[in-house]
This record gives sequence, structure tokens and C-alpha cells, in this order.
Amino acid sequence: MPKGQAIYTGEIDDKFYPIVYGEDILSKDADESDARTCLEGSLNETLVVGKVVLCFQSRSLRSATTVARTIQKLQGVGLIFSQFPAKDVIVSSLIPCVQVDFELGTHLLAYMATTRNPVVKLSKTKTVVGQQISPEVAFFSSRGPSSLSPLYTNL
Repeated sequence: MPKGQAIYTGEIDDKFYPIVYGEDILSKDADESDARTCLEGSLNETLVVGKVVLCFQSRSLRSATTVARTIQKLQGVGLIFSQFPAKDVIVSSLIPCVQVDFELGTHLLAYMATTRNPVVKLSKTKTVVGQQISPEVAFFSSRGPSSLSPLYTNL
């Protein structure tokens, strides 16, 4: 079962909800790239109500928090935000918001394309213990760790 990162402290009914893709429910005045990222004003309001919405990060819209606010205003029940891999996890008190990488987001799109009534199940946040996180270079570094002294990075 695919999983993403989330921290949500509100109530969850632990049931299945319909899932829609932002680009598939664009408003009549929006373009597809805005709807793909779920930019405010780009989604058909009536098609969001009661659903979980899949949105993709873009260069202009990088914040899952901003998108969660938009989905909440439109009475959506949740957000799946497909993004560049990151260690940051937003704490959403508005609606459940799961952050996944682009690969999992693309798998969800394939599932949605091959299923008549695609659904997702929202459950309470759980901590997974025992999965080691690999060391990585900070997102702002272009040099990486020192190969001569692996315990220290280049300063």
C-alpha cells in the first residue's frame, strides 16, 4: 500500500473518499497547468466538494500549505500533494494533507485513469519506526560532503 508523509491532528473518519485530479476538474476560465497545481481559482468548485484532490507541485506553487487552504475553502476533504522529495512535512490543521513524491503521484494518476470510481482511504497519522533515512546533501549545498574527511563537510 503506497504511503506518504503527513502530520494531521484533526479527526479522520478512517473511510474511503473519492479522489480527483486537479487538471481533470479545472474551472472554465483556468488553464490546465494552473489546475494541475490547484492554484486558487483554477478548480471547479462543485467538483471538489467532499473529495480528496491530487495536485502537483510546480516552480511557481511549491507550498502544500497554500494548496491545502484552497482545497479547504472549496470544501474538499483532503489533499495529496505530489512534490520534489523533501524532508519537510507540513502540519495541516485544515484538512488531511499527504505529501508524496512525483513517482507516487504518477502512480496515483495511472490508478485514477484505469478505475471508474477511484478512491483513497484517509487514516490517522502513524509513525513508522525502523526505516533508516539515508544521509543526503542539504538542498542548499552544491558541493556535498567531503570525500577526504567524511565526518565533516566542506566549509
